[in-house]
Amino acid sequence: MCKVKADEVLGLALGVPGQGPAECADAAKAMVATAFDEWMRRYIEHPEQFAREWQTVGKFLAEHEAGSVPTYGKQSAAYLQKLVVELLNGTAEEATP
Repeated sequence: MCKVKADEVLGLALGVPGQGPAECADAAKAMVATAFDEWMRRYIEHPEQFAREWQTVGKFLAEHEAGSVPTYGKQSAAYLQKLVVELLNGTAEEATP
């Protein structure tokens, strides 16, 4: 059984060197896949919690057109990390994004 810290899961799943035991890469990839499935489940069951996504699209386009680095990826990565932590801790519930 692999023991991976929450802050190592994404790096390990993506193959970043030094992000936890290499033999746990498959378990980390499975955890990330489960986190994405949890994200989709929450979206389907509670679409109102994700209503602001259309505003996010507009912000992304405006940042991109202004030549700025869009912030969507950073925000999405933080939410994915939150889901991973919840799944590792067994606390994944009806949290809002």
